[in-house]
Amino acid sequence: MIHRRLALVATCTIALLVGGCGSSSSEPTPAPVGGDDAGTDAVLPEAGSDVTPEAAPDAPAGMKVGEVLEIAPGSDGTLQASIPSSSADESYIAILYSASWAPNMDYTYEVKPATAQSRKRSPAKPSTSRQSAFLHRAHAPWLYASSVTPPPPPPPSPTPGVPPKVGDHHAFKVMSADWTKVLDIDGECIKVGTSLAIWLDKTTTDPAQATVDPAKLNDIVAGFEGTVLPRHHKFFGQESDVDQDGLIHVLYTPVMEQGVVAYFSPCDLANIVGCAAKNNMELIYANPPDLIGSPMMSSVSSILETLAHESQHAIYFHRKHMLNSQVSASENPYVGEALAGMAEDLSGYGNGTFFVWMSALDAMNEVSGPDLLDSSIDSYDKTRDGTLRGAGYLLYRYLYDQAGANEFAKGNVITDKGGVQWMNSLTDSIELGQENIEKVSGRPILDLLFDWYTAILLTNRPGPGGQPLNTEPKYNYLPVAWDPDTKSSTGKDERHGVDPYGQNPMNPNTPLTGPTINEVADASGSIRAGGVEYLRFAGSASGALKFSIQGLTGSNLRLRIVREK
Repeated sequence: MIHRRLALVATCTIALLVGGCGSSSSEPTPAPVGGDDAGTDAVLPEAGSDVTPEAAPDAPAGMKVGEVLEIAPGSDGTLQASIPSSSADESYIAILYSASWAPNMDYTYEVKPATAQSRKRSPAKPSTSRQSAFLHRAHAPWLYASSVTPPPPPPPSPTPGVPPKVGDHHAFKVMSADWTKVLDIDGECIKVGTSLAIWLDKTTTDPAQATVDPAKLNDIVAGFEGTVLPRHHKFFGQESDVDQDGLIHVLYTPVMEQGVVAYFSPCDLANIVGCAAKNNMELIYANPPDLIGSPMMSSVSSILETLAHESQHAIYFHRKHMLNSQVSASENPYVGEALAGMAEDLSGYGNGTFFVWMSALDAMNEVSGPDLLDSSIDSYDKTRDGTLRGAGYLLYRYLYDQAGANEFAKGNVITDKGGVQWMNSLTDSIELGQENIEKVSGRPILDLLFDWYTAILLTNRPGPGGQPLNTEPKYNYLPVAWDPDTKSSTGKDERHGVDPYGQNPMNPNTPLTGPTINEVADASGSIRAGGVEYLRFAGSASGALKFSIQGLTGSNLRLRIVREK
């Protein structure tokens, strides 16, 4: 389980430590989980509507702009809609969802009438220009190789239980950039605070780059100890202290896979079979700031964002795996990435997280619940890596908001509104993936996913007069909040939360446009199990908008319709 943070956009990758190299090459037999199998064709209004199924079983009074209706499937699973409509200028968005938990499974579907010509799904999208920085490895092969001998005893700390001093040296074990061998690295301690010690690789660092600006070091330590770590303790809990020195260590070394900014290895914390390198300390490996090559990524705020991301991985591994005696348990890698993205957000240094989830909006129809949560998935997806990282953050941020989130006040004052307790429970429980979410949220994952996909579409979506189209809480993220204590590399207050239609910092004059919506004539005709398709229908001057959708057996299709104008 190696976590790497990658260049340009704040993120990292993970390689799971157990079970052998490679993801499963066989797809599990699709086994429908949950879903609505009601044997009626009735149009069911959402809770709070004044239209009842008895009064309008198939054709409710014309939908109001912003109204959401759920269509119940018939006995054969077909979804049939008949919406009173008087003009082709009316517009409706269908949220088509597969309430099936089948990892790596796509189902075909057909929209009728015939004017809605479904098209075959194109292959999963490769990284877009906004995702091009997501360089990664699907695995760290050395972790799995049967030929790897047990690692030698870890090098001792300079003095076990005693913090190092500036000028001390320590022998580190570091994997080579191609992950094929272990390197012996001489590290010199260049900064020690009360919770953070920073070391510099003196073996492989270019002598011309063998220093780090002292003022930058001071700002990094002050920001980490004054803001990042105290907030982590509040939201995620206390880190381990395997070397009993009370410190988290950072080793600045250029021995990095291309494009990687930083990474964390659980091998440094626990005795795990197959680990080739082990340092027996809370340790983050990071590229020296002067070698990153990007002024934005080498700024203090971006470095703190990186440390927030990687240190959360360390805390999560300690609390989820070590304290629950399951260091070899396999969890979907995008769970870890999503929660590390949440750590960036909640630490007050989440500017990079914004770019990750913004890219996910473009490809929500390539995302599914199993992609993000199912523990049978043990590797990264090369073509959708950026999308899945962003979508994972979007899911956990939605669940956090639904739990109540928190409020920030000047001076790192954090008031729990329900989200902090939710996150603590999520981190500390023994459950993994979707079972963990169901336990702490108290609802079936397939229902939560449907509401989440609806919120992705509706949160702050402009309606008549510029007002939000729909304000029902379960269909909306909480409003974006601005951090009173932290600022981004551009000097602006850092943001917390999600607004799919908010300001685009890449082009401040052009707001975001939410998830991609296909005209019904461009429907893909394929939906991922546990995934979503957004389809737009025009109204009808004939008196009713009528259509039906039928999916492959096992797809458990569910449908909500939103009138947008």
